[in-house]
Amino acid sequence: MALPSFNTLPQEVLLQIMQLLRDDSPSSLYSLLFLKSCNELAESVIYASITMKSADRNTRAQKQLFARINHEPDVMRKFIRHLTVEDGGVLAVHRISLQNIFMSVQNLQSFSWNNLTMLNLNVLKTFHVNHPNARLHVSQKSRISWWSPAPKPLEVDVLKSPQLYSLSMNIVRDTHFPFYSEYPTVWAIIKNSKNLRILRIGAEQDNRPINRRRGPQPPFTHTAQPLHFPIQQGDSLEPLSELTFFSSGYPVLQYDLSAHHCAKLRDVSDWSHLKVLDFGEQSTVHFWSIFRGYIPNLKTARFRFSQPGIRATVTSGTADEIGKFLDSITGLEELDIKIADGDFFNVLFKYIKHHGPTLQVLKTSNIETWRRSIPQLPRWNEKDLLELQAIFPRLRELDVDLACEESGDGITWGNERKILWPSAALSTLANFPSLRILTVRLIFPSPPPNTTPMSAQQISGLCKAFFYESLNYNSFRQLKALNFTVNILDIPSESRFMLFSLYVDNVMITIQRSDRDDADSLEDRGLKVAIVEKRIKVV
Repeated sequence: MALPSFNTLPQEVLLQIMQLLRDDSPSSLYSLLFLKSCNELAESVIYASITMKSADRNTRAQKQLFARINHEPDVMRKFIRHLTVEDGGVLAVHRISLQNIFMSVQNLQSFSWNNLTMLNLNVLKTFHVNHPNARLHVSQKSRISWWSPAPKPLEVDVLKSPQLYSLSMNIVRDTHFPFYSEYPTVWAIIKNSKNLRILRIGAEQDNRPINRRRGPQPPFTHTAQPLHFPIQQGDSLEPLSELTFFSSGYPVLQYDLSAHHCAKLRDVSDWSHLKVLDFGEQSTVHFWSIFRGYIPNLKTARFRFSQPGIRATVTSGTADEIGKFLDSITGLEELDIKIADGDFFNVLFKYIKHHGPTLQVLKTSNIETWRRSIPQLPRWNEKDLLELQAIFPRLRELDVDLACEESGDGITWGNERKILWPSAALSTLANFPSLRILTVRLIFPSPPPNTTPMSAQQISGLCKAFFYESLNYNSFRQLKALNFTVNILDIPSESRFMLFSLYVDNVMITIQRSDRDDADSLEDRGLKVAIVEKRIKVV
């Protein structure tokens, strides 16, 4: 009796199987063979999401795509669910082509405009008429060009679209008039946007000299305004699912999260729907206590303890406020913290443990602390990692700084010091059963005078050995990528007592394993190793 083909299964079942395969192993040979056997159904996955770039405008592939979309008998036009237009250029995609696409596709669910050029109003109207239920995603992150006579103006008609679902944009600020901003204009629009659910806000500073500016300038306010939305009594904002601040770490460009404004922001909306809160390079003291208990369903939290380039100012009291905020959340899945002092382990870690059953991504980065205060940095050791392994069984992505000890068997620099490679901590990491992505950083102290620090070849050999150990011990073979960075501090001998100069020898090893599963051995399954070595002067 012949077995039935895949195509005899109900379409809903096939789609579920294909989606699971695509999420788990998108380049697996067996997954690709399964997709190929499903004929037309495979195209429904391939063409479900299409991205167009300016570089592709005149290519043969894009012309063929337009021809298929415009060909009425072609079933491909019913598969397109998500359309994205991105990249700069004068015309990323011709206006007529976009209008034809909107008139031809049948089941469009979202349209993303990530472009430096203005969205033609006729195109926007065609989108509204033909797909009234589709979501509009707009990204205007880079609006200032040094050679441009004026910043890219606000696309008010686009921002006022009733289908606007996601907005990512930079608010333009003027160097010569630092208190002029577009916050009042943008707030007047988004507070009336009924379908806006994702808001990502940053700031961009107009540093162009006055003599280079021509033409109309952006609609700045003519009175001094703080760097936040001017929320007034009676204002309301539809519940958001994501709130992100992606401004740089410089305070002059950061969103003003004073206690007074945090209280207004808390009362202007229902924050129980918020799933993603990302402060980027922002730091805030008041937000945690004011919003405690108002965001119970948060899934992703990303923040830093203190301003970059400034000595850590977080006290145990502040860390405790952050911990209590995290404690008011049920089911946190991703936590990304840029650490600035030792209060992470002393205070905050006990609150993070409460999310052990649900947390899947944990990132704790000391990326800048070694620039300011070399000793006594909070780093993970074997004991902490064993506790992490026991409490967080679902971790699939981990980002940690490891501690290197100065005793035991290790790397000898002269007769003065032995540096212990953290083998025990790395072996513990290799035994995390569900990790897919692992980022590890090590900071070695400066070697003694007249000695040669560990070479890039030594480091890369140790890193590759650790990766192979991970493959052997990881019972599910889940680990796909290892990003290993080693920073070796080098203080010149004449500066050892007074820190006039500080160099960092940076060795970065990236090891990736592809999703191919038809090779005979682990080593042959698409293992790629990249080593980059550079010397950085910090001070």
